[in-house]
Amino acid sequence: MLSVACEPIVVRNQVVTRDSHGIVAFELSSGRIVWRYRTRLPTADLIRAVTLQSPTDHDLAKGVQEGYAS
Repeated sequence: MLSVACEPIVVRNQVVTRDSHGIVAFELSSGRIVWRYRTRLPTADLIRAVTLQSPTDHDLAKGVQEGYAS
């Protein structure tokens, strides 16, 4: 199962977060990029993959209806 998190974390005076291309760290005091790691799966594709795995409201309602029919 995939999940997407976009909350930044602070580690040793660096803000580490995910951007549209991967993971990036900024210097806390200046905002200067310290390092960047490009991921194989861009954020938009990752979100689309997670969305496709998640049940829709229609699927959930159908499951409830089927449960009542049993």
